[in-house]
Amino acid sequence: GWGGHCIDQHAVRLRQGTTWGMNHHATEEWCKRYTSSLHLVLLRDWRLPGGRAPNGFAFEQLLSDARARGAVIG
Repeated sequence: GWGGHCIDQHAVRLRQGTTWGMNHHATEEWCKRYTSSLHLVLLRDWRLPGGRAPNGFAFEQLLSDARARGAVIG
């Protein structure tokens, strides 16, 4: 099986990432079937004055949305 390797999805909207040093494209259906866990990196340093992240997202809302999808924030 494919078990136990990581795909870095650096262009999530395009379902594009890197695995085994090669570019990878996956459909949403493929991700739902073959993904056992997802990791999201959010740094508290990204919370800028005014409550926004550098990309303009409302930082606390982003955390709340992640928790609503089952993320464990630590």
